[in-house]
Amino acid sequence: MAEEEQLATIIDEEKEETQLATIDKKEYPVLVQYKALAGDLEKVSTIIRENLGGQTITPFSLDRITIPTGGATNWEIPDLMEGTISAKSFHGIILHFTHGRSFWAQGLDEGASPVPPDCVSDDLEFGHGDPGGPCISCPFNQWDSGHQGRGKACKEKMMIFLLRENTYIPQVIQVPTMSIKVVKAFMLRLASEGIPYYSVVPEFTLKKTQQTGGGLTFSQMVISIKKNEENKGEMLNDLEIKRLLEAREHLAPILHSSYQRAQEENDYLNDE
Repeated sequence: MAEEEQLATIIDEEKEETQLATIDKKEYPVLVQYKALAGDLEKVSTIIRENLGGQTITPFSLDRITIPTGGATNWEIPDLMEGTISAKSFHGIILHFTHGRSFWAQGLDEGASPVPPDCVSDDLEFGHGDPGGPCISCPFNQWDSGHQGRGKACKEKMMIFLLRENTYIPQVIQVPTMSIKVVKAFMLRLASEGIPYYSVVPEFTLKKTQQTGGGLTFSQMVISIKKNEENKGEMLNDLEIKRLLEAREHLAPILHSSYQRAQEENDYLNDE
């Protein structure tokens, strides 16, 4: 009952009415499903501070939805009760995403130990470290500069901050290099129709793929808009978008942390 009253209050305030509004789950399907859109964000902030005892949250502190190796098609998804669950697909709302580049002078496939990158870029334009400088003219950002002449030695990195139905804090998908083009294509298709990425509910699956020429077998992301009960793409309405943007602003200290902090994190290493 308390949750429904909270939802009704949000809708009521938007309509500027004095009486409690009736919740129409068909009119506000996403608002009803996602805790972070209907909940009290100030209360959540207080809980976060109490639970962490003042410790800093960075993008690398957040739960990771991971992609398996070797071409497997099940995601590994963090779960409060089970620890981790395996699933063929899942969905959520993209709050934010970051781009960057990372270069290691020696990779794991060359016998190196997991270490922070030698050079990183948080804007795809300028590198910090060794060799550093403009990315566009860097020899390690050219095709065929990678190990055994494949790909680029400097790897493009992408992180997606995804809001799930039962979470107030986003989870992170660290997008593999070979799946970045899939995400870009999805974003471009949305842009071509004038749709902001945060106004849809995307569904994520995996497919088994092999590099050209019989190379490495790997898992590649597949992204589409989730279908609702009427078999239409699930979209946020104006009120739901407003609430989402409020939640994103509230979480801005987490979402906009510098990509370059990756140098200080042990879990964002040369593990491609």
